[in-house]
Amino acid sequence: MKLRKRYVVLRFEGELEEVCELLRPSLAYPDFLKPILRAGNLGILRCAHLDLEAVREALNKRKIWVVGVSGTLKKAKGKYLRKVG
Repeated sequence: MKLRKRYVVLRFEGELEEVCELLRPSLAYPDFLKPILRAGNLGILRCAHLDLEAVREALNKRKIWVVGVSGTLKKAKGKYLRKVG
């Protein structure tokens, strides 16, 4: 099965790479997780579509708010970064 990309927009304090390192142990496809963009207190992570629920659960446990999820980076930027920023 081909892994589809999901772009998770989140609101947090700190470094985006640190968030990725916290998430990796709980994912089935940890190598697919990648920090994409940081804009103020918002960030975008790429993950596999099969890991999306695990990412949401791990972020909720750490009190990191998920703003939204998109299948393309262009849509994630346009839909979520424009509204909040």
